[in-house]
Amino acid sequence: MLALGFFNALIAILLLLAMSPLAQAKESDLCSAIAKLSNTGKLERRFVKARSSDMEGAYKLLRRQDIDIYPDIRFWHADIDGYGIADTIVETHGQQVSARLYWRKGGSNSPMVELEGEDNEVMLSLARFRGQYYVVGYAWRDALTKVWSFEKDMSFVEVCSFQQKPAPKAALTIGASLPLCKAIQNGEGLYSVFSEHPSPINLPDKDIYWAKRALPRMAIADIDNDGHADHVIRLNFFPGNGRQCDSVFFSVINAEGQTVLDNRVNQTLLMMDACVPSPDQLRILAYGDAVYIDAQGWIGDRDVYHLKNGKLEKDCRFLGKHINEPVR
Repeated sequence: MLALGFFNALIAILLLLAMSPLAQAKESDLCSAIAKLSNTGKLERRFVKARSSDMEGAYKLLRRQDIDIYPDIRFWHADIDGYGIADTIVETHGQQVSARLYWRKGGSNSPMVELEGEDNEVMLSLARFRGQYYVVGYAWRDALTKVWSFEKDMSFVEVCSFQQKPAPKAALTIGASLPLCKAIQNGEGLYSVFSEHPSPINLPDKDIYWAKRALPRMAIADIDNDGHADHVIRLNFFPGNGRQCDSVFFSVINAEGQTVLDNRVNQTLLMMDACVPSPDQLRILAYGDAVYIDAQGWIGDRDVYHLKNGKLEKDCRFLGKHINEPVR
């Protein structure tokens, strides 16, 4: 009876320690360390290398448990809990689906435990920090999302969450020798003003305008550099041209402001390959004697195009970089 009381007291002390500020401080320190590793390009060194042999065995394991298998699959054998028996970890992911990770205890025939990532998590990877295994979730361009720990009761517990902010300066990777690109980098140039345009706008009945939506603001600018001013609006839709993003594009409308023109200029404008997440990040820039399209994307990415003689050419490319910051 005395031994049982001592055991219960010991459990209570351990629980208090787990909830103590010291334990929370260690968790916060871990999250900061992971963010630093990512920001300095060293995080991948902590990833556990996935196995390349016996992939058929991993597929069979998932099929036996009626688990959906996405195009890409990775698996690991690792002694997660330190009991000397390797556990099985399988991760599967694909385009436009959230990644999933499955865990089965070594020597067990019990169903695999699932960790489902959120929509923005491209992959879930097994990593090792300070002698312990964790799951690291990240989105495109190594944007960290969350970190989970493996618990002895076969559950996953979120220990870190991250947010991203743009790095102070984007790298100029195309057009470094052009005065235009240097001027944009220095904040020079004159931008067109978009004013309210409340009238409904009709769009051509063509597949290229699938899932289309005209935005109610208009600017006047010679967007195709032919010497004549155009009435320009923005369109927001999923282009369906191989890029997995909603984006904003320019289109020219008629002088009455009611219809998007079905012409070569508009077809060419829709070939812009940047992903522009919001209308205010797609602008018309006048520099020198020409008009340019300034398309700003995620985390400081920026592409500058000009349209002339039916061709859309990219003059400048700024490659942004984000900084991962722990939220908790």
